[in-house]
Parts: sequence; C-alpha cells; structure tokens
Amino acid sequence: MNDRIGPFSTKLSKRQKLVWLLMPFWVIGFIFLHIEDQASEKRTAFLKEVQDIRQNYLIEEQKISSLIEAIAQQYSGQYIKSSHDISIFAQGLLNDYPYIEAMGLATYAKKTQLSSFEEKQKQLGFESFKIRPKGIFLQEKENASPYFLAINQVEPLTPDNASYIAEDLFSIPEIEKRFDSQVKENRTAIFWLEQTHPNKSLAVVTHPVYATEPTNIHQEDRSEWVTGAIVFLVNTHSALTKPIQKAFRDDAVEVSFRRVSDNYNTGWSWNSAKMEKPPTSYWKRFETVLVPSLSCHNCRITITNHLDWQEIDKQKAVIFGLISALIFILLSIATLSILNKTRILSEMHNRLQELLDSSQDAIIITDKFGIIKVWNPYAEELFGYTRREALQNSLVQLLFDRYTIKTVFGDSGTLLDLFITTSEHGHQNTKASKLEMSLLTRSGEKILAEISYSVLMINDEPEISLFIKDITNQRKTEKEIRQYAFYDSLTQLENRVYFKSQIEEQLAERPDQSFAILFMDLDGFKQVNDSLGHNIGDELLKVIAKRLTHNIKGVGDQSHICRFGGDEFVLMLRDADIYNISSIALRILNNIERTIKIDNHDLRVSASIGIAFYPQNGQSVDTLLRHADTAMYEAKAQGKNTFAIYQEQMSQHVSARLQMEKHLRNALSNNEMYLCYQPKMEITTGKIIGVEALLRWRNPELGLVPPNVFIPIAEETRIILPISHWVVDQTVKQLKSWRNTPFQDLSIAINISSSQFSAEGFITNLATKMQEADVPNRLLEIELTESTVMTNADTNIKLLRELRKLGFELAVDDFGTGYSSLSYLKRFPLSILKIDKSFIDGLPMDEEDISISEAILHLAHNLNVRVVAEGVETLKQLNFLEERQCEYIQGFVISKPLKSDDLEVWLTEHAENFYQSATYRALRN
Repeated sequence: MNDRIGPFSTKLSKRQKLVWLLMPFWVIGFIFLHIEDQASEKRTAFLKEVQDIRQNYLIEEQKISSLIEAIAQQYSGQYIKSSHDISIFAQGLLNDYPYIEAMGLATYAKKTQLSSFEEKQKQLGFESFKIRPKGIFLQEKENASPYFLAINQVEPLTPDNASYIAEDLFSIPEIEKRFDSQVKENRTAIFWLEQTHPNKSLAVVTHPVYATEPTNIHQEDRSEWVTGAIVFLVNTHSALTKPIQKAFRDDAVEVSFRRVSDNYNTGWSWNSAKMEKPPTSYWKRFETVLVPSLSCHNCRITITNHLDWQEIDKQKAVIFGLISALIFILLSIATLSILNKTRILSEMHNRLQELLDSSQDAIIITDKFGIIKVWNPYAEELFGYTRREALQNSLVQLLFDRYTIKTVFGDSGTLLDLFITTSEHGHQNTKASKLEMSLLTRSGEKILAEISYSVLMINDEPEISLFIKDITNQRKTEKEIRQYAFYDSLTQLENRVYFKSQIEEQLAERPDQSFAILFMDLDGFKQVNDSLGHNIGDELLKVIAKRLTHNIKGVGDQSHICRFGGDEFVLMLRDADIYNISSIALRILNNIERTIKIDNHDLRVSASIGIAFYPQNGQSVDTLLRHADTAMYEAKAQGKNTFAIYQEQMSQHVSARLQMEKHLRNALSNNEMYLCYQPKMEITTGKIIGVEALLRWRNPELGLVPPNVFIPIAEETRIILPISHWVVDQTVKQLKSWRNTPFQDLSIAINISSSQFSAEGFITNLATKMQEADVPNRLLEIELTESTVMTNADTNIKLLRELRKLGFELAVDDFGTGYSSLSYLKRFPLSILKIDKSFIDGLPMDEEDISISEAILHLAHNLNVRVVAEGVETLKQLNFLEERQCEYIQGFVISKPLKSDDLEVWLTEHAENFYQSATYRALRN
C-alpha cells in the first residue's frame, strides 16, 4: 500500500516538515498577540485615566479661580468687615479644599506709606512686622517697584503660615509684572513658585480687591481704586498627586513633576504603594507626559504605569493559542493539498510571467506567419499597442513599413523568412541570432531596434520568439559623444584632436599622397570680442565656419576643416597643387571679407592665411602646423587680408618677432618706454596751442624700435592695455606739472587703442585721474583711429558723447585711411579731424593729394570740426594749408618730437608766435 496519501503521508516531504515546524511559532505568536491585545487595552485604559486626571486638574483650577474671584468681589464690596469673618470663611474653605494651605489678604500701597503701614500692623499685634523679601521663595528678588503688595493677614495662622506675614509679593518679579494687568482686567492669576524652606512647590493664586465694586469702575481707573489682593497658597504636590492616587490606587504608578526655566530646574517624585519596591519584571511600561495647568507652561508631569505579568490573563491567552493551533492545522492541510497539485504549473507560469512583466525588452512570440501570440507590458510601452490590440494581429503589418516589407521578406511574405535561410536541398538554417532594423510605433515614430530571436518547433510548427530593445537613444548618445569628442561645440567643425588624428591617419595610410595645410587667423576678431562681447564673437565664428565649409565644396570629401582654437582655423586639402591652393585661399579671403550682419551690427573682418605643403614643408603633423602658423604670421606682417606660403627664412622672422614680444612684455617694468611731444601750431597766429604725446621704445638689445613695428605686436598680444594706461598716467602727470607755469594752457593729445577705449570703466577712470590731478578735462585730447571709431559705431557714439559731455577734446586720427560712413560721421561729437601724413606728402603738387586734402577740409568745416594736418615738412605745404583755411598743423616744419625737458626749452622761444622765431626765419631764408 502506498505510504503517501495526500497531505497525511507517513513519509513527510520537506514542505510538510517545514509547515509542522512552523506550528509552534504560529501558536506562540497568537498567544503573544493576545497578550499584546491585553496590554493594548491596559494602555488605552491608562491613557483614559490620564486624560480624566488632566480634565480634573483643569476643573479644580477653574474652581479655585471662581472661588477666589467670588471672595475678592465680596471683599471689594466690604461685606466682610473683620479679620474674624475672614478666619471663619477660610476655615470652611480649607475643609473643602485640603490642598489649600492658607488664605490671606495682601495690602497694595506706595512705598512712601511703608512706615505708617508697618506701624499700623504692629499696633494690631504683629510686633516684628517689617515688609521685605524674606527669602521664602526661590524666585524672590529686590522689589524695584514704587509700590508693595504685602501679606498682612493669613488664615489659619499656624507657625508655618505665620512666616508669610509681611512678605512683599512684589519681590517676585512675575507677580509684580502681571499685577497691573490683573487690576485692569479684574482677573485671577496663578503663579507656580518654589519655596526654599521647607523645599516644596507652591502655587500662589491672587485676585485684586478694590475700595468699591470693580464693575462700577472704568477699566482704566481701576488702578486708582485697588487696595490689595486675596491670596491662596496651594500645596501643588498635594493638589497634583491626589487625583493620580485616586485614579491609580491599585496600580504600580510612578509620578514625577518637573518645572524647568532659565533660572531653575525643580521637581519631585511620587510612587504608588505598589511602586515602593520597583517590579523585578513586567510585560509593558506605559508613560505619558501632561501639562497640569494652563498657567504653568513649563511644568510637566510624567506618569509611568507598569503592566505586571501577574495582571495578564494567562488562561485566556492559552485558550486563544489552542484555537489558533486548530486553525493552523486546518489551513495547513488545505494549503498543502492545493500546493501539491498546482506547484509545477505555478512555478512555470510564475517564471514566464516574471520574465515577461519585468523584462526591459519587448518580448513578442508569433507563429511563422507573424501572428502575435504573446505581447508583454514593455512591448505595450514601446510600440503603443495594448495587449488586446496586438494579439492575433500580424506583427509585420503593425511594426514594419512598406519599404521593409517589400525589400526584406521573401516571396512567401512570412516573418520566418527574416530569420532563416532555406538551402537548395530544402534544409533550413537559422541566420545570425541578432540584427538591427527600423520599426514603427503606433504614432508612426520610427525607432532603431535591436532584435534578438530564436525559432523553436512547437507541435511540429515553428514559433518565433523576439526580444526587442530600443537602441535609438543609445545610438544617438554614441553619436553625440562622438560629436563632443571630435567636433567643436560652437562651430561643429572638427576639433584639434580629431583633425590631427585624421592627418596622422593620412600620413600612415597614404604617405605618397601630397596635401596642403592652411592655417587661418582672423584679423580684427579681438576688437569685435572686446567691443561687442563674446556672444557676438561666437556668432561671428559660426558664420566664418559656414563660409569656410562652403568655400571648399567640390575640393573633395577627403578635405578637413578644424577650429584650432579661438579665432584660428586649419584646413587640410588633398591632391591640390600650389595654384589650386592659392586660388582656394583667395576665394576664402574674399568671402570672409564680405560684411557680416549680426544683431544690427555690420561687422567686417579679414583673415591671414599661412600655407604649408606635404612633403615639401614637413613630414609630421606638428611640423606642418608649425610652418603653416609661421607663414600665417608672415601674411599678417605683409598687411593682413592675404596669404603666404611657407619659406625657410620665415622661421627666422617669426623667431625675431617672438624675441621682440618677449622684450616688449618687460619694457614698462624695465623703464624702456618714454614719451616725446610734438608741438601743434595754430596756422593763422603761429601760436603753439598744444602737443601730441608720442610713444617711444628703446631696448638695450634691439635699440630704438619704431612704433609702427612694436605697436601692432602690442595690440595682438594685448600688451597694449598696460602700455596705454601708462601713457595716460604719464600724460596726466605732465599736465599737472605744467599747472601755474607759462605752459598751463597747452593741451596734450594722446592716442587711445581700441582695446583701451572699449574696456569697461575707461571713461570713469580717465575722469577720476584728471580730477585727482586738478587738471581741466579740456586740456586732454583723445585721439582715436578711424577704424576704432567706426567699429560698433552706435555704441561708440554714446561713449564719445559721454567724453564730450565731460569736456574732453575728441579727434579722429589718420582720417581718410579707413572706411568712414558719412551718415555716422555727422553723428559723432568730434572736435578735430587729423589729415593723415600720406595725403600731405604730395602737397602742393600732387593732384590726388590736393583733391583729398581739400575734400577733408571741406567736409570738416561743414561739420564745424577743426582740422589738424600731420607730417607738414615744408613751407610750401604750410602755405597751401593756410590758403585752404586749415586750422592747425604739426610736423618737422615746426619741430621734431621732443622729450619733456627739451620741449619746455623749445616752448620758451616758440610758444607765443612761431613766425617770430629764429627757426622760422631760417626756414624762409
């Protein structure tokens, strides 16, 4: 006979053994649950008792308040005439409220009446009556009030209570502070105090009394009618413990009272009879905290109750455990029977369902025709079709577009054709188990999917299991990472790392193929950045990048463009000879030079390009880039907006330039810079009206370096800024030294670079320096080049007007060499136009110079602007300019630039009238 009969098998399975082993824990758990339920009932009853105690406290407090208010009202009405009547009334009160230790009467009066009041009390029998703080209470301090509130009668007059006689209650700051509001509101107040001897807590209850009925007195006038107060002295220990003792007389209860303030921390404890010896063991401990009085916010009573093991109904708990054991047996038999029959099916179902529900892939199972049999939750999320919509529909029709259906599937049009191949002998072989292809969602969105699949034979029919993962974002992220790693985020051109790797790859794979490197740097980009800000500069770089890309279209797909850094771009062009490269470079220069409009700003920049060829000019990436960079600097030296092809001697030029730049950085600190001053004469009078400050640099190694050599280098490297600040400081210093001398009305003209003019705070700093030197602003003439004025003209108009408003003279230097717009020129608040020396040299013979000079003079006079002719070297030029009504001249015909000391000597002879000097007479002869 089989020894396994359902759940009652003689041979127990592991599951059955586990169930029976769990039964004791089940029973014990239910027993403890029942015990816990008993404890919960006890706790509920405990909290209910505590709530009742709290309510009792509030009721008793209200009773005391009502009682003292009634007595005070009686006393104010003078119904109680004698101390004997109060004694009788107090005796009855103390019988009904045993926790009230005494009832008393306190008199309220000014301290000026203190002596007479004390004398009166002595006459009444209190021979040692003297009002003072007696140290009865912990809270006592010296009474600083002009009034006192002294207890002059206490009932019953026991030895302990007699100590309260002559106690000034105003020595307790809280009572003194609140008494005035008590009087006005005719209100009771309770003060929780600590008595020093014996050490115990005491509540002092007070209510003011008046010379007449308080209800007949206006609230604001009650202070004038108050005569004293009725006082109850309440033993708080007795008042608080009595209700607790009554409520928990048979329980093990601990009570602690704490009163905490900034100055003291007092309290007491009390145990019920059962807590005289703390229980050695107990099941539960309940504790709660309550505030016993509305008038004592810092008082806390902690009541702790213990549930002893003896109080637990153990018999009831055991019966409850036996019932739970019977329930456990019945449930176990039923559960084991069901589990035994459904275990295998449940395990298989759970595994499959968990796989389908938790998978982060879309799991789809179809037959060979693609009819959907399984569609998991992630497939719903990914493709937008619910399970009900997808089941029994064609996967091909749901997820594939028409193009894929026509080109991917075989003649049979079944989904199986996508995953297997059939040989000519009829054998079927599974293709690679993973592929990528585009699928459609319900909304028509195309996603890139990675499809893992398997083909299984179920009942001799193929069944296709698909695991589909959306890799659209993954591929997009990979593309973005590649873009970030290899391309410039601003221009989307190749970055330096990727560009160099492409050239290295070119050198490694096709070492015999020639190519050219074009190194391009923008001319004037720093000026745009400084004057208009980096946002405009960034937009300008984007436009330049697009123009470069457009210009090399058709050159070949193997070409590369790189933003090398800042405003530098590098191009690599394959299979191009020197003529083609030159043609491309010219095309690039012409396109970049075209006006660029950004945010209502018309910008014009140019470029300088250096070209190096492989293999002629280098065999490595770094060598080619270095030589192309060298050629680019040569293009800049040739006047910019051009290109140069690398030659060996260029490296020497670059080395010399770098050497000069190194010396230039230390020129100021080494005191190599100095100023010379060239006089400026008014033509009609011959009077010297000012000078122009000209910067000079003499280096121990390089000698005297011409300004047209070192100034461009200073501007490119931004060394021009500290140099410009130094020039301003020296000029202001020179003007200051001329104060109160014959030269104090001479003005000085200084050239301001575009970087300094567009720098933040330039005007403010300039005005501050002039003010500190006590020099009028009109004596400083600001000279700006034509290109500086016209760059960002709208903004510069505001700056120029601000300078004119402050009294500075404004001049445009080298006028006629730039690209001035007359529409802007008439809006500039200029004082002076300076005709460039290149237009003066041909006077008075060269027709072109004559035309240009006359045109500038005519334009300036129509705009009410004075004109200075620079570089005048002959009397014929001077006479020509005088005839054309030019206001001022400067040049060698008057004087060469002079150092400060030499200038002052020269001015002594020539300043008043140059035409009367020996110098002029020598010129005429």
